[in-house]
Amino acid sequence: MRTRITYFLLRIQHFCNMIRLLNIVLTVLLVFERVGNISTSRFIVGGYFVAIDDFPFMVSVRNATFFYCGGVILSPRVVITAAHCIFQDEGLLVKAGTDDLRKNGTIGKVEKVIKHPLHNGDLYDLALLKLEEPLEYSPQINNVTLPDFSNEIKVKEGISIGWGWTQIPEDDTNHLRAIKLLVEDVCRDKTKSTFCVNHFRGNACRGDSGGPFVSDGVLYGIISSGPIPCGNGLPAIMVNIPFLVEWIKTNANIL
Repeated sequence: MRTRITYFLLRIQHFCNMIRLLNIVLTVLLVFERVGNISTSRFIVGGYFVAIDDFPFMVSVRNATFFYCGGVILSPRVVITAAHCIFQDEGLLVKAGTDDLRKNGTIGKVEKVIKHPLHNGDLYDLALLKLEEPLEYSPQINNVTLPDFSNEIKVKEGISIGWGWTQIPEDDTNHLRAIKLLVEDVCRDKTKSTFCVNHFRGNACRGDSGGPFVSDGVLYGIISSGPIPCGNGLPAIMVNIPFLVEWIKTNANIL
């Protein structure tokens, strides 16, 4: 009788482990499907290699096994990313201080997640991640600068960076890339929580979600979604950081 009970308990444990693994896989697939609205690839399309020293605020959002999205350091204990990147809080990590996903970098464990209360699809696609321990700043790890409040994007162009797909199979998809993008007004939503960017030779792609759109070190956007396939001449959608900067400051202080 005891042997049967032990066997039964082992079967239950095996089933639970399989459910956890399936949940992780589905999380990754859902994130890539979302930026994707940004495509089935994993790297800035039409971009160029960059060093983390030039963008020390850039982090990857991940768990122990999978890379999900990009993120941006706001302070030693707070990272900003896209809300749709966060499907579960348990086991969530950020990796800072490296431009190569294969390298160790500095790992920070996420203690708490705050999503914008109005998040719905592309709208208000913003989340703040509180780390258990503060990141130690260095030439490779530092915070981005927030803009002043504004309803409008006051820059005409900026740079987006990420580890998303290039759509070229032989490309090195582990190294950080960047692309210069132009601001467009064609798809601004009525809430002013988003704006669009584009470039005739490329754009953000799947896996770039949560990464920044910056100009002179100031954060103006967070990559939310974009067209399928990537770099097809249609714009990608950014979260409008100047419009939401007061919410960010208030909630980052609470964290």
